[in-house]
Amino acid sequence: MLDSELLLCFADRFYGYGDLTAPIWFIGMEEGGGGEENIRKRLETWDARGRKQLEDIAGYHEAMTAEDLTRRKRVRIQPTWEKLIYFQMAAEAGTPTREGVRAFQKFILGREASATCLLELMPLPKKTAGSWPYGTWTDVPELWSRSLYFAHFAVKRATALRQLIEDHSPKVVVFYGKSAEFSCHWPWIAGVKLSDWEDADKWHVTERGGVHYMIAPHPVSHGSRNEVWSDMGARVSGRVEVKRPPIFNA
Repeated sequence: MLDSELLLCFADRFYGYGDLTAPIWFIGMEEGGGGEENIRKRLETWDARGRKQLEDIAGYHEAMTAEDLTRRKRVRIQPTWEKLIYFQMAAEAGTPTREGVRAFQKFILGREASATCLLELMPLPKKTAGSWPYGTWTDVPELWSRSLYFAHFAVKRATALRQLIEDHSPKVVVFYGKSAEFSCHWPWIAGVKLSDWEDADKWHVTERGGVHYMIAPHPVSHGSRNEVWSDMGARVSGRVEVKRPPIFNA
């Protein structure tokens, strides 16, 4: 069984990776993950590193796996992150290339003080969107079923994300994923009814309080192409000022 106190604390307090001062925030549905032992290791590592609201993505995973991710000669490009990086690089007035994306993933994305920010609406990693293994891994009533989990955490975390936006004032917030049980929270976090958003190439866009909000299809959904993410990033390039070495902008 998983540690109940630690699991609930993680679900309440951990929101993702990177830097809340970043001009662009990506907010996804939930993180993918492995089996019970993988989750236990995630929790224990998060606890040992100080129970942070945001983690350094490489430092956290290196601590969890004892593998130096940044010294690999060639990292595998992660399909979801790939689209986010195309958007980020184009928004920073770069011209993304595949090797530039690979370098950005290896050294920049989700790192502490990186001017990048990856957040999740729901806190607990799962192998697939429809699975729910936590009912057998814990004696926490709020986690006995997927429906109880959503009832307890979804609005609470959506409210917290809305407050984080108010507190840190990012320039652009990109919500990704249109599954109804998740995406119903995107307009509420932004504070704008979905009927008031503009359509833009299967994306939805709006603005409130100086923040440009965008709802995108999931990066690995059918028809989600690098070029579209790059084009949408270029649309907000005037809002984003980040200076990086040339390798990360070409």
